[in-house]
This record gives sequence, C-alpha cells and structure tokens, in this order.
Amino acid sequence: MDNAEAENVRPLHGYTVPNPDSVPSRAYPVISAQEILETDYPEPTWFIDELLPAGLTVFGGPPKVGKSWLALQFAVAVASGGQAMGHSCTQARVLYMSLEEGTGQGPMGKKRLEALAGDDGTLPADLFFVDVEQEDVDVSPQLGVDLEDILKAHIADGSKLIIIDTLGRVQSGPTPDYRAEVAELNTLARLCRSTHDVGILLVTHTTKAHVKGSDPFASIYGTQGLLGTAQQLLVLERGDGNSRTFHRRSRHVGDGEPMALQAKEDGSFTLLGAAAALQGGELSQQIVAAMVEAGASSSEPMSPADIKEALPEVAPNTIDQRLRTMAKRGQVSRAARGLYYPASLDEE
Repeated sequence: MDNAEAENVRPLHGYTVPNPDSVPSRAYPVISAQEILETDYPEPTWFIDELLPAGLTVFGGPPKVGKSWLALQFAVAVASGGQAMGHSCTQARVLYMSLEEGTGQGPMGKKRLEALAGDDGTLPADLFFVDVEQEDVDVSPQLGVDLEDILKAHIADGSKLIIIDTLGRVQSGPTPDYRAEVAELNTLARLCRSTHDVGILLVTHTTKAHVKGSDPFASIYGTQGLLGTAQQLLVLERGDGNSRTFHRRSRHVGDGEPMALQAKEDGSFTLLGAAAALQGGELSQQIVAAMVEAGASSSEPMSPADIKEALPEVAPNTIDQRLRTMAKRGQVSRAARGLYYPASLDEE
C-alpha cells in the first residue's frame, strides 16, 4: 500500500495515529531496558545480615508472643553493631516508636531494657525512643496525615532504622481497606527507596484464624496490599511451651529457613538453630538452649555432665537418653569422646 492509499484508510473506531513528535506534557519519563541493564544499582543495605534489610518490613505475630521483645533485641543489636539471631549487624542509629505500653518507657519497658543491657549496665548510644510521656506533646502519628513528615524529620536527624510498634496505632482506620492500605504503606516504601539505607519495621498482629502448618505470612492482619507492598515479611509463631518459630520472606533472598527460638525467663530469646531444633518437646529445646548458652560448637562441644549441671531439675538418666534420641534425629551432633553440640552449629 502506497502513501496515497494509506491516507484514504479510515482509522478503526476513530483512533488517530499519534504524532511521534508530540509527547503529552503529563507523560512519565521512560528508561530503556538496556539502560537498566547497564546501570550499577547499589546492593541492598542489611541492618541484620540476610535478616533485616533497608526498606519496608512488616513483622507479625499473635498477641503476647514476644514481637516487641524480639524487635527490641534487633534494635539493640543494630545500634551496637553486634549480632542478632546469629547474624552480623551493620551499626546504625535506631529509633523505636513504642506506641503501646511496655516496650520503652515506664517500669515494664525499663525492665526489658535492663535485661538487654551489657554487663556494665549500659545500652548503645545510638538507640533512641520517642518520648511519649511528655505532657505537652501528643504522640499519635497517623499514616496519610503527619507520619511521613515526622519520619522524614527523624531521618534527617540521623535515624536509619525506625521501628513502629504497632502498625495499628498509626493506621487511619480500624478495618484495613485494600486501596487505603496500599496508598498509606506506599508512602513509607517510597520513603525508604528514596534513600537506599533507611529501614522501617512495622510491628503488627496476626489473625486468630491462622491454622498451624499453613502459610504463616498469610496470617498477618491486613489486606493483600500490605503483603504486596512490604519488601520483607517476618512472622513469630507460638509453639509448645516457651518455643517460637521465626519465619522470614524477602524480595532479596526469598524464603529463609524457619528458625527455632526459646523465650527466656526475662522475656528475651535464645536462638536454637533451624526449626528442627523444636522437635521432641520442651526437654529437647532446653538441652539445645543450654548448649547455645554455653557456646557449644563443633570446635568446643559440650559434655553430658555439663548439660546435666545446666539442667539440675532433670534426672541425669533422662538427659542421657534424650541426647541419644536427639543425635539420631539430627538435632545434635556427637563429637569424639561422647561430647555434643547443636547440629545447626556444624562448621562448614
């Protein structure tokens, strides 16, 4: 078809071929796929290596399971540049926005901080809390109203990891709406993306309808918009007795292997290793916890006598029998001379 014929062809449904030289003023800027391929993007910043990256993270769990406790352990570890859950931390200034009673200020909050303080009774200089007890200051930030501006001010002041406890305290409505939730959380996600080295951790609840053994992330209270907007999801699941299972899903590294934790008397947590450490009930968990607390490893295994000394309330024969069962199950490894260490601490 020549040019003359082309001019006589009627556009379908009134469609007019646009002039390529005429670009609408509201058109978005574009980038070619090749340009993206040739761009050097920064690697993600990890506050806790392969566990807590920069960006928006949602951390869910049922009431009283220890979410705030674990979030506080994360805060102390990052502010000090130490370790959390066996992972190295990048030191950074942390701001904890405790909007529910008991995490930071007050008698309960102080007791928690005392449990996490160093042997000299001090805490990292880069760990801060929003002061909710000043009578002349109304600490009730809201998504879509003033929270974004408040966070920008704290980030400008040097905060890198900001923990908001809980998400429900800053949401605009009591019942999550998909569109509203996506719009509100997108403001936080964009705030993190604009800097590449800022992380926001939102502590929230899980639903009562969650069935143990099903997808733990589907239990996080909220719409699918919340799950899709966050760059990372964390869930703390209650087990038997003091046991907990910690799940993580990240856009950077996918689904991590579930981790077994044990809640200590002071409320803090001990990492037992992979979730397999929770097999065999409370006694097996106590034995693994005793090994972890003593620093047992493949290079420094622990004797049954030392384990019995750490668990004086358990009959010695019971510990001997359980250790043999745990070794067959793969929960502990047996070194030479009848010494043991947690299987999760095998050195590669």
